[in-house]
Amino acid sequence: MKSIPRLLTVTFAILLLAVASAWQFASYRDINIRQILFTEATGEINRIDEVLTMSALMYATTADPKWVKRYEENAPLLQATIVRAMSIGPAGVQENLESVVLANTKLIDFERLSFALVDDGKKENAAAILS
Repeated sequence: MKSIPRLLTVTFAILLLAVASAWQFASYRDINIRQILFTEATGEINRIDEVLTMSALMYATTADPKWVKRYEENAPLLQATIVRAMSIGPAGVQENLESVVLANTKLIDFERLSFALVDDGKKENAAAILS
């Protein structure tokens, strides 16, 4: 009879360890998925940023409106991707969301200002500013 309480205790301990292990695995899996999503989002941010930079430089060089169109199509994608990355990133990154979005907005405004210089016939000035 003494072995039944001991068996129940061992069984309970094994179940408790199994539940704890499953919870820990799920927690690690969630962290890994968030890290993967954050890494993908930051890669997408870099790609879109390159598209914006190239589009602004190409417009400053050629004055072809197709580059402004490409720029304007991608600028909102950059902001949305930054917000997405910040929402899934580590706590320190999430706290800086507002300042990153504001800095990016100012950069986009600056690049759009270079478009105005091109429109005014000052392609060299716009290219120099962007470079």
